[in-house]
Amino acid sequence: YRYRRFDGQVMLLYLSLYAVSRAVLEVFRGDAERGWFLRDQLGEVLTWSQGMSIVLATMAIAVFFVGARRAASGTAAEG
Repeated sequence: YRYRRFDGQVMLLYLSLYAVSRAVLEVFRGDAERGWFLRDQLGEVLTWSQGMSIVLATMAIAVFFVGARRAASGTAAEG
């Protein structure tokens, strides 16, 4: 991968894009039988799959920015 800046960048990009696309597809799927994500706090807004996809995307994007920052400063772990 010619333009990657740190190890794991492609995987983190894949995880974040998968999570976002999964959350969008769940809107059209209409699969409420799987349950609701944080129903007591949010109500019936997000399905379980959408909620977990948002959590996964948030974590992947956060780790992506940490890796990019480490690569820019030159402190990325080499393996």
